[in-house]
Amino acid sequence: WNDKYYPNTTMLDVIEHLTKAEGVKLLQKLAIIARRQILVFTPADFIEQDSFEGNPHYAHKSQWSTQDFTGFGFTCRVLKNWHQNIRLPVSKNGKVVMKTPDALWAIKTLPDEIKRI
Repeated sequence: WNDKYYPNTTMLDVIEHLTKAEGVKLLQKLAIIARRQILVFTPADFIEQDSFEGNPHYAHKSQWSTQDFTGFGFTCRVLKNWHQNIRLPVSKNGKVVMKTPDALWAIKTLPDEIKRI
Protein backbone atom coordinates (compact mmCIF):
# COMPACT_ATOMS: atom_id res chain seq x y z
CA TRP A 1 0.00 0.00 0.00
CA ASN A 2 1.20 3.48 -0.77
CA ASP A 3 1.56 6.08 1.98
CA LYS A 4 -1.62 8.08 2.62
CA TYR A 5 -3.44 5.97 0.00
CA TYR A 6 -6.68 5.44 1.94
CA PRO A 7 -8.75 8.39 3.21
CA ASN A 8 -9.92 6.37 6.25
CA THR A 9 -9.07 3.01 7.72
CA THR A 10 -11.49 1.05 9.90
CA MET A 11 -11.01 -2.00 12.11
CA LEU A 12 -14.18 -3.50 13.57
CA ASP A 13 -13.64 -6.24 16.15
CA VAL A 14 -10.15 -7.01 14.85
CA ILE A 15 -7.45 -5.68 17.17
CA GLU A 16 -8.42 -7.91 20.12
CA HIS A 17 -7.54 -10.94 17.96
CA LEU A 18 -3.90 -9.80 17.84
CA THR A 19 -1.26 -9.71 20.54
CA LYS A 20 -0.56 -6.24 21.95
CA ALA A 21 2.70 -6.05 19.96
CA GLU A 22 0.93 -7.05 16.73
CA GLY A 23 -1.84 -4.52 17.42
CA VAL A 24 0.63 -1.70 17.98
CA LYS A 25 2.44 -2.59 14.75
CA LEU A 26 -0.86 -2.58 12.84
CA LEU A 27 -1.86 0.82 14.28
CA GLN A 28 1.52 2.20 13.19
CA LYS A 29 0.99 0.84 9.66
CA LEU A 30 -2.52 2.34 9.50
CA ALA A 31 -1.09 5.74 10.44
CA ILE A 32 1.15 5.49 7.38
CA ILE A 33 -1.47 4.43 4.83
CA ALA A 34 -4.41 6.56 6.07
CA ARG A 35 -4.84 10.20 5.07
CA ARG A 36 -7.63 11.35 7.37
CA GLN A 37 -8.73 9.00 10.12
CA ILE A 38 -8.20 5.67 11.78
CA LEU A 39 -11.28 4.13 13.41
CA VAL A 40 -11.09 1.13 15.74
CA PHE A 41 -13.98 -0.72 17.39
CA THR A 42 -13.18 -3.33 20.06
CA PRO A 43 -14.54 -4.72 23.32
CA ALA A 44 -13.59 -2.43 26.22
CA ASP A 45 -13.51 -5.43 28.54
CA PHE A 46 -11.69 -8.69 27.97
CA ILE A 47 -14.08 -11.29 26.60
CA GLU A 48 -12.67 -14.80 26.88
CA GLN A 49 -12.84 -16.34 23.41
CA ASP A 50 -10.85 -19.31 22.14
CA SER A 51 -10.46 -20.74 18.66
CA PHE A 52 -13.71 -21.82 17.02
CA GLU A 53 -14.26 -24.73 14.64
CA GLY A 54 -10.54 -25.02 14.05
CA ASN A 55 -10.04 -21.32 13.33
CA PRO A 56 -7.25 -20.05 15.65
CA HIS A 57 -7.84 -16.44 14.53
CA TYR A 58 -11.17 -16.40 16.37
CA ALA A 59 -9.37 -16.31 19.74
CA HIS A 60 -9.04 -13.06 21.66
CA LYS A 61 -5.39 -12.38 22.48
CA SER A 62 -5.44 -8.90 24.01
CA GLN A 63 -7.53 -6.29 25.75
CA TRP A 64 -7.43 -2.64 24.73
CA SER A 65 -8.34 0.26 26.98
CA THR A 66 -8.96 3.95 26.47
CA GLN A 67 -5.51 4.53 28.00
CA ASP A 68 -3.91 2.32 25.35
CA PHE A 69 -5.48 4.32 22.53
CA THR A 70 -5.13 7.82 24.02
CA GLY A 71 -1.42 7.07 24.41
CA PHE A 72 -1.32 6.86 20.61
CA GLY A 73 -3.32 10.08 20.12
CA PHE A 74 -6.80 8.58 19.73
CA THR A 75 -10.01 10.00 21.14
CA CYS A 76 -12.17 7.30 22.72
CA ARG A 77 -15.80 6.69 23.52
CA VAL A 78 -17.00 3.80 25.66
CA LEU A 79 -20.37 2.26 24.83
CA LYS A 80 -21.77 0.80 28.06
CA ASN A 81 -23.30 -2.70 27.96
CA TRP A 82 -22.79 -2.88 24.19
CA HIS A 83 -22.21 -6.62 24.03
CA GLN A 84 -25.58 -7.55 25.58
CA ASN A 85 -26.14 -10.56 23.37
CA ILE A 86 -23.02 -12.53 24.19
CA ARG A 87 -23.19 -15.55 26.43
CA LEU A 88 -21.69 -14.55 29.78
CA PRO A 89 -19.88 -17.05 32.02
CA VAL A 90 -22.10 -18.52 34.75
CA SER A 91 -21.00 -19.93 38.11
CA LYS A 92 -22.08 -23.32 39.46
CA ASN A 93 -24.94 -21.69 41.36
CA GLY A 94 -26.25 -20.10 38.15
CA LYS A 95 -25.09 -16.51 38.72
CA VAL A 96 -23.41 -14.56 35.95
CA VAL A 97 -19.76 -14.06 36.91
CA MET A 98 -18.99 -10.98 34.85
CA LYS A 99 -20.79 -7.82 33.84
CA THR A 100 -22.05 -7.24 30.31
CA PRO A 101 -18.93 -6.11 28.42
CA ASP A 102 -18.64 -2.56 27.16
CA ALA A 103 -17.38 -1.62 23.71
CA LEU A 104 -14.88 1.03 22.69
CA TRP A 105 -14.62 3.35 19.70
CA ALA A 106 -11.15 4.81 19.20
CA ILE A 107 -10.81 7.53 16.56
CA LYS A 108 -7.66 9.28 15.45
CA THR A 109 -7.73 12.24 13.07
CA LEU A 110 -4.31 12.44 11.49
CA PRO A 111 -2.22 15.63 11.75
CA ASP A 112 -2.19 16.41 8.01
CA GLU A 113 -5.99 16.34 7.97
CA ILE A 114 -6.22 18.64 11.00
CA LYS A 115 -4.13 21.26 9.18
CA ARG A 116 -6.50 21.16 6.18
CA ILE A 117 -9.62 21.79 8.27
